[in-house]
Amino acid sequence: FAPHVTEELWQQLGESGSIHQQTFPQFEPEFLITEQVTVAVQINGRTRTTITVSPEASQSEAIAIARQTKAVQWYLKNQEVQRVVYVPGRVINFVT
Repeated sequence: FAPHVTEELWQQLGESGSIHQQTFPQFEPEFLITEQVTVAVQINGRTRTTITVSPEASQSEAIAIARQTKAVQWYLKNQEVQRVVYVPGRVINFVT
C-alpha cells in the first residue's frame, strides 16, 4: 500500500520519474549540532523548573543560571544546600 501512495504523492508534487529511483537525502552533520539544551532543575529529586543552557556550559555556569530562576529561589528560601548534583546537559539537583 505505502509504495503506491508515495508514488502518487510524488507525481502530484510534479516530480518526474519514480520516487523509488531517487537518491536518499544526504546526511549533513552541521544540522545535528545543538546550540542550547534544556536542563531539568530539581530540588531534593523533584523537578521544579527547567533552564536552557549551552551544551558546553560548565557546572558553575549552569548552577548560577539555575539559582537565578524564581522557582529555585522560592524552594531554596530558608534552606541550606548540602550538595549539588549536575549531570551535564540533563539535570541539576539541589539537595537540602
